This record gives sequence, C-alpha cells and structure tokens, in this order.
Amino acid sequence: MFVEKYKPKTINEVIGNKVAISKLVEFAKAYKNGILQRPLLIYGPNGVGKTCSVEALANTFDFDLIELNASDYRDSERLKKRIETAMTTMNLFGKITLSLFDEIDELSEKFDSGAEKVIISIIQKAKQPVIFIADDFWNRKITFIRNYVEKVEFKKPYDNEIKSLLLNILRNEGKFISEDIINAIIKRSNGDVRGAINDLEIVMDQEPDMLDSIISK
Repeated sequence: MFVEKYKPKTINEVIGNKVAISKLVEFAKAYKNGILQRPLLIYGPNGVGKTCSVEALANTFDFDLIELNASDYRDSERLKKRIETAMTTMNLFGKITLSLFDEIDELSEKFDSGAEKVIISIIQKAKQPVIFIADDFWNRKITFIRNYVEKVEFKKPYDNEIKSLLLNILRNEGKFISEDIINAIIKRSNGDVRGAINDLEIVMDQEPDMLDSIISK
C-alpha cells in the first residue's frame, strides 16, 4: 500500500508541521546528549503524520522504538513488564529506547484501571524518551498525564504540501493524473495526508471515465 511505501523514513521527509517537527528533533538531540526531558504529548487530527513522525524520528536518531497502542492498555501487568525495564535501563547495545504510547486517549473504563498507575510510574522512573499520541489534548481520558508532559500540536498540512507529496508519488510510479483530479483528492482529504494517499492509490487504478465521480464529490 502507498501509505506504507511512501511513509517518511527520516524526520526530514515528514511534510508540514515544521514547528512541531523542530520540537521533536530538539527532544531527540537532548537525549543524544544525555539530557533527560519531560515526555512529549503529540496531539492533532487523524492522518496528519503524528505516528509516522515519531517512527521517522527514531530512524533518524537510531533509537530503538517500542510502540504501544490501545490494546496494550488492557493489561497493566503486561504493560509494566513490556515497558518498565526498557525505560529505566539502556539496552544491551547501549542504544536509546524510545517508547511510543499511541492512542493514549483510548484509555477508558473497558481497559485495565491499573494502566494509568503503571504509565505514571513509568514517566516518573524513565531515563529514556517517552512520547504519547492523542487526537485531543483536552480529552478527559488523558487528564492523568497532562501535568507530566510537554504538548506538541500537529496541524493539518497545507494543500500545496499535500499536492507536492502526491505529485512526487505519481512521478515515482510513472503515472499521470490531471490536476483537477489531484485537487479534488486534496479537497476531499481535508488535511488528512493518509486519506489523500489512499485516494490517490485508488484513483490510479480507475478507468478514466470513472474519475468524474471523484471530482464531483
């Protein structure tokens, strides 16, 4: 799938959100220099590059990456075993381990009530970088970590930034799509880069006489 094929490999390949990206880079550089930082809480709409930016950051700075999501918060003991040791010690090769808590705002009553306590304990003991990701900074489900984090807002990229990405994909694929179709994809995406890439991949497989329906949506 194009969303995987064209996922940014390094932090410099992430489109848009230059201010947020600079904060991530400063965060990583501090750890490279042995300076502990407060965890980051990245928040913003779906599809704007929050998770892939953290993955690209880890690649750029040669960090080991541990990714957790909503399913990992269902069992506080499993969560503790998986993450606590990694956060308090260097790995066998002396590399920095970055822990990414994705979908942290998915914590709810259906998840293990002990997960919040484990996460706070990890934050307080961590000697390695920790990043959280949420859609909404003010979601009541993440009230428990707000006082422990530095917030980093991700916003929707500009249309011209998304257009440049789509054109680059087309060039790499050796395909041509009219500018009207490209603009229609961008308009429909409403800043969702992932959605725009998915739509582009779908459009590239369509017959020309089927593309009018995309423009009209």
